Amino acid sequence: MPRLTPRRIVTGITFLIVASLGVSLLSGDDSQGAQVYAAKRSHPRARAMDVMRDREQGHGIQKRKAPKQPEPSVVDRKLNAVVPKRDDEEKQKSQDQIPNIVHFFWLTDQEFGFHHLLSVLSAHKLLGAEEIMFHAAAKPKGRWWKEAEAVPTLSLIPWGSDAPEKVSRQMEVRARLESLMQHGGIYLGTDTIALRPFGELRRLDCVMGRTGDGLSDQVLLASQDASFLKTWYKTLLQGKFKEAIEVAAKQPDLLHVEDTRLTRPRWTDWWDLSNLYREGETVDFSDSYAIQLAYDQYNLGHTPDSILTLDSTFGRIARTVYHGAPELKKSEKKVAEPNTNAVVPNIVHYLWFGEKDFQLHNLISMMSARQQLKAPIMFHTDAEPAGRYWAEAKLIDELTVVECEAPNATLGETVEDAILQILREEGGIYLDADVIVVKPFDNLMKYDVTMGRSPHGLSFSTVIAKKKAYFVQKLQKMRKTRSEEFDWEELALDAAVDRPDLVHVEENALSRPRLGDWKDPSLLFVENDSGWSDNFAIKLFYDLYAQDHNQYDIVNLRTTFGQIARSVYYGSPRLITDGSQPRLYPRDDYVVPNVVHYVWLTCHDFRFHHLLSVLSAHRYIKPDHIYIHSDCAPSGHNWEVAKEKIGEILEVVPAEQPEEIFGNPIHNIPHRSDITRMDVLLKQGGIYLDWDVFAFKSFDPLRRYDYVMGNEIAGLNNGVILSKPNAEFLRIWYDNYRHFDDGKWNFHSVMEPWRLASEHPNLIHMELTGLSRPDWTDWWDMKRVWNEDVLEDWSEAYAIHFIYSYHNEEHNPEDIKRMRGTFGEMARWVYYGQKEAIED
Repeated sequence: MPRLTPRRIVTGITFLIVASLGVSLLSGDDSQGAQVYAAKRSHPRARAMDVMRDREQGHGIQKRKAPKQPEPSVVDRKLNAVVPKRDDEEKQKSQDQIPNIVHFFWLTDQEFGFHHLLSVLSAHKLLGAEEIMFHAAAKPKGRWWKEAEAVPTLSLIPWGSDAPEKVSRQMEVRARLESLMQHGGIYLGTDTIALRPFGELRRLDCVMGRTGDGLSDQVLLASQDASFLKTWYKTLLQGKFKEAIEVAAKQPDLLHVEDTRLTRPRWTDWWDLSNLYREGETVDFSDSYAIQLAYDQYNLGHTPDSILTLDSTFGRIARTVYHGAPELKKSEKKVAEPNTNAVVPNIVHYLWFGEKDFQLHNLISMMSARQQLKAPIMFHTDAEPAGRYWAEAKLIDELTVVECEAPNATLGETVEDAILQILREEGGIYLDADVIVVKPFDNLMKYDVTMGRSPHGLSFSTVIAKKKAYFVQKLQKMRKTRSEEFDWEELALDAAVDRPDLVHVEENALSRPRLGDWKDPSLLFVENDSGWSDNFAIKLFYDLYAQDHNQYDIVNLRTTFGQIARSVYYGSPRLITDGSQPRLYPRDDYVVPNVVHYVWLTCHDFRFHHLLSVLSAHRYIKPDHIYIHSDCAPSGHNWEVAKEKIGEILEVVPAEQPEEIFGNPIHNIPHRSDITRMDVLLKQGGIYLDWDVFAFKSFDPLRRYDYVMGNEIAGLNNGVILSKPNAEFLRIWYDNYRHFDDGKWNFHSVMEPWRLASEHPNLIHMELTGLSRPDWTDWWDMKRVWNEDVLEDWSEAYAIHFIYSYHNEEHNPEDIKRMRGTFGEMARWVYYGQKEAIED
């Protein structure tokens, strides 16, 4: 039996304490939250918190005896330079109290928001701060800062004349610590609301609050000579910065920790910050000194007027701070009421000034307006755009280009001036060129004016107004009274607060989806689903957050923007590869001629895999004819074998290479082949096959459909097509080549038919896996056909497009006899009529 040493005894006791703590936590109502909490408590950095809790509960942890101090180090001398010692030590002890001075730090260039104002007002009204020192790298901007400046005890303290563009975490902490060590007092984060005086806490030396996994420095109380601050500050001077929890882990006796009363109320789940903002939910914060809002995660752009009727915990807190009472109040002002019928003309206005690229998202905006609003579009511009997407936009029905002059910036004119003037004179719907219309505006057009919310006020991205609307005129009048520098969105909000009966405000559904953070439009462009279908319209802020997308990459873009773009451009939000295909019912009789077509352009070798392809068509499709449309007839040994085995039904038909389509030049040989096969099928109908396609069974079941294509990675595969003569889907697809771009590889041949299939599901039958790929899990990995150690199941396939360029090695009748892998099986099935290897 091992000897029981003091160290082992201590270790065993510690293990029992931790285990009992975990059991007690897991026995609570919120078991999942308790498990997470227990796991966090086991973190080494959290041990100090347990020690400090023991101390608060009276477990009698003794303060360590200070060792004999050596001569002051360089770090100590620097520290003493920041915090000079007092001469009267006894006086210092008798006045050991944290001064009622509040420090804020503003080391950012973001706009000073309403919740920041609430934080400052809470320090003034609820803490009764003798002085509020607002340390700022630059003077804050925004309407709410003007109100904060009016607080009589607030003074703006410049923070460094050479403040860097990006402030690091260490720099932030150092600034706070130096300020507190020089003045003492209370540091509040601008995202934190003080709820009542800190009286009893100010009798202590240093105080911080807890978070779910450590200490929060959003509220920090400290005397000038707080030992904890000095110890923490030393880590900065020594170049070994540590967070507060790490400092407390070594010297827990230097800090008093408030479990929940300085950051979060005593909630079951520390990590669910959103319950502050849930309508109809009340969280008890009566025992709290302060609450950290985490407002930037849930920012809904509140104002003094909006919080009056906000039925949430944040609403109660905000009303207490700003209006002096937490009770809900009913607005005494009338709100805008809808008219019985629509009063806004159903006409859409766009403004386009200056020379800039007309991009895909601009086209999608106009397409969405036409699709959802069914309204004529007036495109007001001083310079008509150019480019591929503008050419497509001009094909939109009822689009009119209106020449107009751009606003004169030297005279102080803005785009908003132009918007208001057009709506005043004509009425209608103004849309920014990066606004996507999601659903009809029928209900909104019953109001005289409708605008959406933004973080700063009312958004001008979508404005719906009747002709000569009084609210529009009011904005124009108010604009004349403002100084040169003003914010249009704030002006519109001021007008709406003054006369809410003149404008209907859509809080979320006319500008942004219901995202967690209004200030983060980039969420549209990351992999997630932001829930946009309930919106009337969505402002993309595309130029700030997106790449230059095109019609090719949106087909499988796994973002909210990708869903929106596909929904408008391709008619469906789903990814190209999601497999849910529309279907067409078969006819009673065959409508596709049992004729196989190949296209052979330019003179080149007729290889063994070409022979296998044409043999597979002959053996399994059993066509009446096999036509090879060519400008240079095949030749060579394999061609001779083909003619011998197939006979008279194999015929070469002269064909010229098309050099243009609808005036668009074609230089790429594969693209010329695409056009040739479409021409042939429109005139004759039949079955088209690429030269790297093997057929494995009769196509008769598919010949009952008017038009058939197989699935492909990024659309539909034009390597296998069945079509009756002059099939309607094929005519629509062919006509779409009016916008052909030879520089785009597979857009018109693969992606466009997918879009058209979404628009015309009654004109095409799509085979999910049986006409291009076997039923494999991973569509992308076609190279597995050549893997000699893998046998894929292709038994149910009509045909497989195996993309020979992935392999490109030459084979012959002899080497396929014993060739291992999927291709070996398929080649033997075509040439010899059996899958099994053949031994001589």
